[in-house]
Amino acid sequence: MSEATRLSIGAAIARYLQWMAINGYSPNSVIRYDESLRLFSAFCDERSLLTVDEITRSCILRYQRALYYRRKENGARLAYMTQTTYLQAVRNLFTFLVKSELLPFNPASEVRFVNRRHRLPRGVLSRDIVQQ
Repeated sequence: MSEATRLSIGAAIARYLQWMAINGYSPNSVIRYDESLRLFSAFCDERSLLTVDEITRSCILRYQRALYYRRKENGARLAYMTQTTYLQAVRNLFTFLVKSELLPFNPASEVRFVNRRHRLPRGVLSRDIVQQ
């Protein structure tokens, strides 16, 4: 039985956050990643996914779909950038596990992030102001 088979998702997250701190990531980045990865850990717990080797590409895709449908307290959906931030934390976690030789492959490596919506700039000058 390999170490990855016995490595819980929580233990993997703890190792990753420790690695981030040791390698000079800002304390705020470590806190944000911790928050993002706790959400992923809770998602996995709800589905009885306990160890990192149980996570597959389809699990990551289900998580992505859950983020899309997730609502904030005010009833609004999560912004696309927020969804991407949560998914990036998961991808980086699994990249770390592969580089640490705790997993043979990254199940999140082929997952495409949501496309960022392009918005028109706010406060654009009116035609009358431009012509002055």
